[in-house]
Amino acid sequence: MAGVAFGESREIERGQLLLAGAFVLAVALIGLTVVLTSSSYTGTLASQESEVVRGSDAITVRDSVDTDLTRHFRYVFENYAPSNRRAQFKSVLFPIGNETNTHYASRGRMVNVTEPPSGGMFIEGTRFKQVEPFQKFTQPAGGGTGGTDYWYPAENVELRNATIVVNNILGGNQPEEAFNMSLDTPAAAGGNWSFVVYEDFSRPSGEELIIRSRSPTDTVRTCYRDEVSSSSSKKATIHLHNGTVNGDDCDALTPIDPGRHKYTLNFTRGEKVFGKYWMIVDKPPTEGSPTLNSKFAAGTRSTAEPVLFGARVRYRYHSGTVAYETNIDIAHREIS
Repeated sequence: MAGVAFGESREIERGQLLLAGAFVLAVALIGLTVVLTSSSYTGTLASQESEVVRGSDAITVRDSVDTDLTRHFRYVFENYAPSNRRAQFKSVLFPIGNETNTHYASRGRMVNVTEPPSGGMFIEGTRFKQVEPFQKFTQPAGGGTGGTDYWYPAENVELRNATIVVNNILGGNQPEEAFNMSLDTPAAAGGNWSFVVYEDFSRPSGEELIIRSRSPTDTVRTCYRDEVSSSSSKKATIHLHNGTVNGDDCDALTPIDPGRHKYTLNFTRGEKVFGKYWMIVDKPPTEGSPTLNSKFAAGTRSTAEPVLFGARVRYRYHSGTVAYETNIDIAHREIS
């Protein structure tokens, strides 16, 4: 019996040792987890502080504010009448600015969004359009603003939502004989963009329509689509900002960014195409000489109507190492 008692005692001691070892291992693992978590948290804090010191945090916050306000501006633009858009947009600006300021104040940063101190919060614009589908792209109304085969729909403007719907094309199968739309910058920066639209029926079926662009560096890009025809209701909807033709990407249009600079819009050989178009510019209908509403007289063919092109807010960011203030232009070219 004594031998049995001795064996049971050794089993108990072994179990206690195993239990103690497991406890020590558990404590060690918990300690390692705490160390790793602390290290990760410390690294995250260090990374955040580094971004604040370098100033990249100021840009990140600005972009976030831009995105939020652009989303709201889009909603206001699409859901309220022109007479109510300004009040609806301003109604959200103060709460956003206040919440942004409160959120970042707890982190030692002053961030605020307000109306510009000098006023001019809203950017007035014009949506001009040719509304009849089978009209040439020549000047709809008023005296000529260009030469014998070209005219200027708008001069020295920022352009948004430029869309052209071509229903029929006349003329030869060479680009120099075709309708040409160009964006000519009056400034030294930016260079000129242009694209032509024509048809070549020697090409394979489904590739008769040709859109060819030329960049400021004289790079030529081309895309091909099915022919257009008024008799068979085939048309080409060219969306300049999206870089698409009939909803599909067009390599010739993708690099063009009309909102990057101020341009003079030039239509050459507008008598070669039939269709309609619409676009928004950052000038009121009564501005310029001749005015936009004199070239797009209200009627069955064309209109020039006042729109809210965008809004401008003042953004301020201050930390212990960075002081950054700038204007943010909302809906610069986002609305389509």
